[in-house]
Amino acid sequence: MHEFVFILLFITVVHLQCYAGLKCKAGLIVDSIDPGMSSTQEKVRVEECDASFEYCAAVTCTKGGRLGFSRISWWCAPIKRTHFDCAKQFVQVLEKFVTRSKGIWCECHYGEKGKDMGNEQIMLLPIPNGLMCKLGQFDANGIGGLLEGKCLHDDHYCFMARCNKGNEYFKTEWGCAVGQSLVSINQQIGEAAKAMVNCEAMFGQKDVDFSNENFTIDMLDLETTTTSKRQLAAITKDLPTTTTSTIITTTNPTIEQSTASTNEGNGVCGQKSSTFFWKILPMGFMLSVFHVTFAGCHLNTL
Repeated sequence: MHEFVFILLFITVVHLQCYAGLKCKAGLIVDSIDPGMSSTQEKVRVEECDASFEYCAAVTCTKGGRLGFSRISWWCAPIKRTHFDCAKQFVQVLEKFVTRSKGIWCECHYGEKGKDMGNEQIMLLPIPNGLMCKLGQFDANGIGGLLEGKCLHDDHYCFMARCNKGNEYFKTEWGCAVGQSLVSINQQIGEAAKAMVNCEAMFGQKDVDFSNENFTIDMLDLETTTTSKRQLAAITKDLPTTTTSTIITTTNPTIEQSTASTNEGNGVCGQKSSTFFWKILPMGFMLSVFHVTFAGCHLNTL
């Protein structure tokens, strides 16, 4: 009887050990530049996982810039996912539902399979500094100013852009950009001005702080006249040859002479006919005299 009780107790203990869940570190810590988004370690605890969960996991997510933060979550995981799939899921959740901002970087960590507290060594990361650039602007009247500032989320370049609104000089701006796209710069400055703008831009080296601090207005030159040289060249190239007009300058007042192909042809024919008439007139007169003389002689012989 005692042997039976011992065997039953042994089986029960083994059974409980087989199905006892892991103990993992669980909770969330957020450190943010915005104090309202930060949280403390009060939410961190030791949690007994469901028996089917085999891993203790953690994910760290960071974002630099003026909206920068650092987050860490610990939890029980049923399976070990690939780094790409795990990180992608957390980035999407944060961008769409939590921070509603871009430029977030996440990394997932897993402890050994079946190991208690396998995620406790993963700690909160510092908030990334983010790119620093010269920021500011000067308008067409020279009014404005510059300062040193921190860029937003995923900006990688410092730039300077000189912009026209229509055919008139608008302003020069220093700022931050995600990439080296002039289209994006036009859109960014145009949206702020609520107008269509045409800009030329210079970019500093990627991820180099204040790489635009030595950029000056005279480094970029935009055409500000009513029609630029490039526009004039394009217009001249596209003009049809049958409708052009030329301004001829002489000692007399300026005369506008049509050189349209149809009128030009008529003018040339008129000039040639007149010249030919005056050339053959003497010859015709001589032939007429000769004809009269010859006719008179012929009549006398009859």
